[in-house]
Formats: sequence, C-alpha cells, structure tokens
Amino acid sequence: MNTDTLRTVEEIKEIEDAQNHIKELLASNRIYELHAYLDGELTQKYFAEKTIYNMINPNPPTSIEQNAINAIVFLNQLKAEKLIGIGNNGIDKM
Repeated sequence: MNTDTLRTVEEIKEIEDAQNHIKELLASNRIYELHAYLDGELTQKYFAEKTIYNMINPNPPTSIEQNAINAIVFLNQLKAEKLIGIGNNGIDKM
C-alpha cells in the first residue's frame, strides 16, 4: 500500500468514527453534546467540504436531529469520494 492510500484509509476510518459518534450522541439523547460536536469539532475538521455541501443542499435542517442526519449523509458522501479516489489510484496494486 502506498502512503497516499494509507492516508486515505485512515481518513475513511476517521469519517466512520465521526458517524458513529454522531449516532451515539443522537441515540443517547445527548443533544447539547451533539450540537457542540456538529458545530464545533466536525465543522472545524471539514469546514470547506461542509460549506460546499450545505450550499448545494436544497433542504437545510430545521432541528438538531435533522442536522445530525444531514451530517451523517454528508460524511457518507465524503467517505464515498475517498473510496472512489482509492479505486482510481489502483487499490488492486497494493
């Protein structure tokens, strides 16, 4: 595995960890922590990507629950882009 592929695999793991954290906060009804995470750490980490995603999203969330679901969908799309990038770089050459 080349260095770029390893870095991308680590980024995908971080995205999955973020998704799981959001799901955990939402399931346990820790709304204040969820709000802080979505507007704090997640926004700081993926500021540019999140800004573009929110600009093209026709239905902005109107509740914290919708915001959490929106964040999970955003992270799914980000993960898909990274997986496509790995495929385009020849993952079978690892």
